Amino acid sequence: MISLLIGTLELIDGTDITLLTGGVGYTVTVQSKTIWLKSLGDTLKLWIYHHQTEAGSRLIGFETIEDKRIFSKLLSVNGLGPKWAIALLELWQNEVMQAIASGESKRLTQASGIGPKLASKIIVELRGSLDTETLQNITDVQKKSQKNNKVYSDIDQSIITSLIGMGYERKSVESIIEQIPSTLTGVGDRTVWCIRNLHQR
Repeated sequence: MISLLIGTLELIDGTDITLLTGGVGYTVTVQSKTIWLKSLGDTLKLWIYHHQTEAGSRLIGFETIEDKRIFSKLLSVNGLGPKWAIALLELWQNEVMQAIASGESKRLTQASGIGPKLASKIIVELRGSLDTETLQNITDVQKKSQKNNKVYSDIDQSIITSLIGMGYERKSVESIIEQIPSTLTGVGDRTVWCIRNLHQR
């Protein structure tokens, strides 16, 4: 079974890509954030979840093993398919975990295709399964924000956490967050703007 692919980005078709590795082209479904700043010819490293059903199978790729782990956990919810699980992870893994841990179903409905009933079901089925390390990480992030006397929206807090996870310094990230144009409201647009401007520094 394929668990990891490292190869060259040969084709982008929506959120389906063709990754060339070892002379073989693999079709992999990815999160939109995975290919925001990528161009054909770039090298990608993806952790693979092999989703199999009676209708067929497909490869789903994630930039981090943690995203793959959370995706697998989301799929354990009865009635939650891979399309919706991926949509949830577009909110960023920390955003999803915070919502589940705090029981805030409304935050989950920001994801495409997730209604109030399904959001509540996700929380009920997964809230008790969050491990101690995950809960501690969420608490640490919240404490750091409170310590700095800065209040961020849920979206910006999740962007901060994700950018720090990518290796950017907290001070630089918090500084650039405060400069995001008010016309950018979506998590994707705000994140891309931050990354582009962090690269210019």
